[in-house]
Amino acid sequence: MNWEKALEWHERGLKHLSQTDSVYRETAVALHCCGRAEIYLRLRKGDLALPDLHRAWRTIQEFPNTMAHNRVLTRIRADMASVYAALGENARAEQLLNEAAALLDSVLANSGGVIHGVWPPDLYHAMTVAQMGMNNRDAAFAVLAQSVEKGCRDAQWIEADPSLRNLQDHGQLDSLVKKMRQLVPLVFRAGD
Repeated sequence: MNWEKALEWHERGLKHLSQTDSVYRETAVALHCCGRAEIYLRLRKGDLALPDLHRAWRTIQEFPNTMAHNRVLTRIRADMASVYAALGENARAEQLLNEAAALLDSVLANSGGVIHGVWPPDLYHAMTVAQMGMNNRDAAFAVLAQSVEKGCRDAQWIEADPSLRNLQDHGQLDSLVKKMRQLVPLVFRAGD
C-alpha cells in the first residue's frame, strides 16, 4: 500500500473542498480527515491522527444537519478508539468504541444510501480495527463477521489491512474471507 499517495489524495480533497460550496462539503471534509487519521494510525503515528479526528468531530458538530451525520460520528468515534488504543489509553478507547456501537445501532435502524466511508460495512471495519487495537481479537472477529453480514465484499483489503494482521491466525478468518469471495460483487452503474 502506498500510504504517501493516499495521504496526498486526502490532502488534495481537503484543499479542493476548502474552495467549494457544496451540500456534501462538511461530510467530505470529515471523511477525508478520518481517512488521513486511519493512514497515520497504520503508519503508527497516532499523535498525527488525533488532530484530524478532532477536526472531523468539530466539523460534524458545527453542522448537525450534515448528510450522514450519525454515520460520520460513528466512524469518528471508532477511529478515535483505535488511536487511543494505539496510545495505550484503553479505558478511553473502550468508552469511544461503546459510543460508536450505540451510534451504529441508530444508523442501522435508519436505512440510507451507500456513501463511501460510512456504509455500514465501513463502520464495522473501523470498529474491528479498534477492537484489534485493544487486543480484543475475538470481539474484532465478531464485528468483522457482522461487516460481512451487512455487505462487506472487500476480502483483499481484509487480508491486506495491517491493522488486522493479527487476525490472520484466527481459525475462522479463512472461512470468512472465502465467504466474502463467494458473495455477488456490488456493481454501481450510472442510471441504476
